[in-house]
Amino acid sequence: MKIIKILSIIALTSLSISSCGVGNEPSYETFGTRGLFLAVTETDHYTTSFFECGDATFKVIFGDQAQYSLADFRLNAYSTQGLLQVEKLKYEINDDNLKFKGENITPLFNGSSAPYTVNNFDGKIYKGKNISMFFHTVIDLGDYIVSTPYKEYVLSGQTKVIESEAEIPMPQLFDTPIYHITVYPNKSKADLEIKGAKFHEKMPALNMVFPDLDFRISGTEGFELESESLTPTIGGKPFPNYQVTEAYLNFKNDATVPSTFRFNLYNEKLGSYQVIATLNY
Repeated sequence: MKIIKILSIIALTSLSISSCGVGNEPSYETFGTRGLFLAVTETDHYTTSFFECGDATFKVIFGDQAQYSLADFRLNAYSTQGLLQVEKLKYEINDDNLKFKGENITPLFNGSSAPYTVNNFDGKIYKGKNISMFFHTVIDLGDYIVSTPYKEYVLSGQTKVIESEAEIPMPQLFDTPIYHITVYPNKSKADLEIKGAKFHEKMPALNMVFPDLDFRISGTEGFELESESLTPTIGGKPFPNYQVTEAYLNFKNDATVPSTFRFNLYNEKLGSYQVIATLNY
């Protein structure tokens, strides 16, 4: 029997929270999000396919258990889409964060027992700085890794800029503007918009888009964006005054670990610079 691994990475850009509990009914709280897609990687062949999916939800029944559900779940283009539910999860509350654990659980698919077992379930909900919350869930089922990244992410942090040709490089530090990532799963591409980009004291703040970055899942760690060479766009038009090479973003699923974005920037008047941004949710 084929075993499957499911990785759910949900960085919340849209969060819904509800609470309930009437009379003798146990109190519970639900956390839900939307705007996800499925990235299904078969580990034997390291090929990844992308599919649309629905909302993801954690339901915490206080004093009892937690439950996880993901709408429009599927493993490949030939399988039926349906609701995946994993119940009997243990939960732990730590400050503003939630952790979920489970082992050897038969999940439900469209209300019936699924033909696979959850060997291990590891889920977390983090409180974000730029977004309401961040979900990260790993479900171990076997020979597949299924991730549910967001189609959009919002990051910020600090940017270090180093002049490439300086005899003694003196890094300049800038408060990082908003980095807005939009993923297009049907093309395996992503756009990265830097709102208020400023990498030199003589450079005006610009809303600069790095278009058509290659998008790929990096196992259970997160995802990567990359481009060897690109021309940024401003207002939807190419802006050749700035040239970008060796752009690379390493996005981490763990909200406690910063993501990094590196690229080389050239401008005829300002010169060549290496830009390193340390980014948080």
